[in-house]
Formats: sequence, C-alpha cells, structure tokens
Amino acid sequence: MSTVTLTIDGRPTSVAPGTTILAAARSLGITIPTLCYVEGFEHSASCFLCAVKLEGRPNLWPACARRFLKA
Repeated sequence: MSTVTLTIDGRPTSVAPGTTILAAARSLGITIPTLCYVEGFEHSASCFLCAVKLEGRPNLWPACARRFLKA
C-alpha cells in the first residue's frame, strides 16, 4: 500500500492516501481542537475551528476535511 509522508509540528509521519490532517495529527498524539467534527459522520468543516496552516499555501485549511490524496 502506498503512503503519504508529511511533517506536522516538526514531527514526520506517513499516512495512507485519503487520511485527513486531523487523523494524521491524532496518530502523532497532537491535539487539534474541533467543534463540528463528529467521528463517523461526513466532515462538514463548517466551524473552521480546526483550521491549520499548510506550508506553501496562502490560506488556512480545515484539518477535519482536508485529505492527503497523493502518495
């Protein structure tokens, strides 16, 4: 299976394609606050509480809905 390699708060990790930023962070023990995210429900990203900055991108992204798509 292919993986996506990324770094969150200076900590490298590898996740399966389709994994959200929120799930990747949680796998490292990093807490990202959420309000509208509910495990098992479609991600709405409506509250934007979990917004994170992606290196090289000009705006914020909702960690609960932004997925890593490419390996």
